[in-house]
Amino acid sequence: LKDLFRECGEVIRVDIAEGWDGRSRGFATVLFEEIDNAANAIEKFNEYEFQGRKLLVREDQF
Repeated sequence: LKDLFRECGEVIRVDIAEGWDGRSRGFATVLFEEIDNAANAIEKFNEYEFQGRKLLVREDQF
């Protein structure tokens, strides 16, 4: 996932939410170095199919 989003700019970190069993809960947070990179990722990857799943990419607030 980090490699995919690097296409839009420098990624500081990716946090993939996990359930109690250690499996992915189906969502993640990607933190970019620049806000413009996040906007590019939303435009480029919203509804993009990745590893058989459609991504929903939106801006998050901390």
